[in-house]
Amino acid sequence: MYRRTLEGREFTFGVSGMLLHNALLLFDRETRTLWSHLTGEALAGPQRGKRLFRLQAAPVASWEAIRQVQPATQVLVVAGQQDVPLDSYLGYHADPGANGIRPVTHRDDRLPGKSLVLGVRAEGESRAYPLSRLSPASALQDRLATVPLVVARDDASGIVVAYRRRVENRLLEFESRVENGKVRDRTTGTTWDLIRGVGTAGSLAGRRLEAVDAIVLYWFGWVDYYPKTTVYGG
Repeated sequence: MYRRTLEGREFTFGVSGMLLHNALLLFDRETRTLWSHLTGEALAGPQRGKRLFRLQAAPVASWEAIRQVQPATQVLVVAGQQDVPLDSYLGYHADPGANGIRPVTHRDDRLPGKSLVLGVRAEGESRAYPLSRLSPASALQDRLATVPLVVARDDASGIVVAYRRRVENRLLEFESRVENGKVRDRTTGTTWDLIRGVGTAGSLAGRRLEAVDAIVLYWFGWVDYYPKTTVYGG
């Protein structure tokens, strides 16, 4: 999710129909510049080289889990429809050999191409966290560049997230167990809601964890954009 204003100007976006490294390119109607939906960077056109500001948004989660933590959440209705239409790419998703609509530029066999990963970027470095190496209700601690991270997966709420472990200059050590979308840090005993990144009980209740730049996608897509990426677990 990005802010649509840049240098005091508001842009409206559409889908260009073009791909770069098998990732969607957007265009703005004001200048016809092409933008990467993955990085927010303008790649061609009058705004080339500029970058949209990424907003901290809640991770993808089940509707039930979102309603529990944010009962007043509104639902976007497009053209009078609330239901998600049938995915026309079901066959593509099910085919392990279909790695992209077009041939990949950087092939990398460290993982199967269709492995789902949480791709994380921090301070110019990137790392892929294979979902297969994250237990269904667990949190792990890591460091990318100089950034201490907590990476969590919770299948009950449908989330996979990454946050900085430092709050108010305090480095937090987290427990490995996630329950009902929440995890506890051993440093202060605070319980954290992983959907909002907010402390819900304990001495840091009301404080917020800072989300890092992260997205769930296929391995072949991540490594095609970031060929120098490391992989968690080897």
